Amino acid sequence: MKEALRKKLIRPETAVFLFILLNRCFYYLNTQAGKWIQDTGSYVDYDPKLCYRMFGYPLLIDLFQWLMKDGFGYGVTAVQIVLSLISIWYLYRALMIVTGEKRGISLIMTAFYGCSPAIMQWDMILVTESLSLSFTVFFVYHALAWLKEFRKRDAVGMVLSVFWGTITKTALFVFVGAILLLLILLFFLKSEDEFALAVSARSAGKAAGKSDAGAVPSARTLKRRILGFALILTLLLGLFDLGYCSYNYKHCGLFSMSNLSARHKIVHALRSGTYLEHPDREMVEKIEEIYRANGYEYAYATTTPVLELFGDTQVEQNRKALAFAKECLRSDLPAYAKDLVRTAVDEMFWKYDAPYETRLCEGKIPNLLLNLQQICFSFLRVAYVCALCFAALVWLVAKWIREKKCPFALLGLSGGMLLILVTVNLAAYSEWTRLLDYILPFVYVTAGMMLAAIPPKSLKKPYN
Repeated sequence: MKEALRKKLIRPETAVFLFILLNRCFYYLNTQAGKWIQDTGSYVDYDPKLCYRMFGYPLLIDLFQWLMKDGFGYGVTAVQIVLSLISIWYLYRALMIVTGEKRGISLIMTAFYGCSPAIMQWDMILVTESLSLSFTVFFVYHALAWLKEFRKRDAVGMVLSVFWGTITKTALFVFVGAILLLLILLFFLKSEDEFALAVSARSAGKAAGKSDAGAVPSARTLKRRILGFALILTLLLGLFDLGYCSYNYKHCGLFSMSNLSARHKIVHALRSGTYLEHPDREMVEKIEEIYRANGYEYAYATTTPVLELFGDTQVEQNRKALAFAKECLRSDLPAYAKDLVRTAVDEMFWKYDAPYETRLCEGKIPNLLLNLQQICFSFLRVAYVCALCFAALVWLVAKWIREKKCPFALLGLSGGMLLILVTVNLAAYSEWTRLLDYILPFVYVTAGMMLAAIPPKSLKKPYN
């Protein structure tokens, strides 16, 4: 027994995860826990009728306010840290799937993810980014595991991860559409025999004598059962999202997951200048006056009074403002597209380690070590993510053509990155590195997959 324990302790996984844990402990002990930033107040003072935030994170805050009173921030931070640590193990398991059990590459990518201040900083802040990262990791793992063996528990895990992620951060609802598209592609592009082969490979590891009783279903029936079960779960999740959109339509006038869609579209109209050509000249002059008074900044100091021009109630403001903004943007689509491209280019080289953290240490050595963490483990920029996404898409097409069958794991990873990049660019207008944080699990897993596909250098033949 002692020998078995000793072998487990000297495994590479033990060393790497201990290294990650030490790095994280050092970071957590030297940065402020339960930190507030600009958006924290909207979660603490949550009002469901404002349709501004999803209810998951405010409920977590309410729970710890009831348990810990003024110290609720530490309780929320503890939950974020625990889930973040668990997600590292799931990221490693996802990497082992896509790399073909190449432990070295999987551990290296896991270490870079686990020690990155761009990831760790959100564990200490009272906003949803930490939980959205963790739930995205769980989703990526369960999706890849389901594609490999089609277990029911992975289908459930995949859908539940999206559910918990969505009630935490509305942006994650796009994964519902991604799952539905994946199921459609599997139905048309993956043969019945491939489903049967995956299930038989899974069953091969079972002990002899534990075979299922009764007749073995045909490959066709098996395919329909697998896809049907996942489809039912996904449709239930989709119905939840539609129900929430209906609630928002009643209370804030928008059939969407958040009332921010009207505000963001107004920003796009302001930033692109398309509002200037709207035929309602009186409204244009009022908007221009507000915009000019705020130094042509499109922050809340500008957008809030602009929204108030469209009515007295929230419903009226949102509906009319959204209609106005859409008219403006449609009237000059080239200007709108140019603005989107310009914004994307401007933020391409932002690093993911935006300085949201608050350091508590004053000594030179702790600060030096924190800086060293930044240099070694937090080097990603938006441009690198875009380049990786493009490379993965090119590899996807080449692999698909070469093998004459769809590489679904690569399709899911590259398609997931593209989906997040496009939706964030269309929906948001600032803080890209923060709003794009949940793309990072896709980035590290895809990078590991691509590294594993590089053939080893052939050995040079010795001279005769």
